[in-house]
Amino acid sequence: MEEWQSENLVIGQAGWLSGIPYFDIKMKLPKMMWEDAMTANELRNRVYELLFPSRMLEIGDDQASKQHFLIFSIV
Repeated sequence: MEEWQSENLVIGQAGWLSGIPYFDIKMKLPKMMWEDAMTANELRNRVYELLFPSRMLEIGDDQASKQHFLIFSIV
């Protein structure tokens, strides 16, 4: 789904708010829609990360583990 499609979907969902007769539901639905939009955005970003992974790997604190692995993989 393209980004503009998801934006239009959220706007369409929000359009139903004026037709809801119960005030407490009217107050809770926008927060739920916002949370859904944030979750969808994070999932979209994660899918792109999985499809196009970074080729830059950081060793960081794992240098000792890397040396240990290399020693035992040679044997």
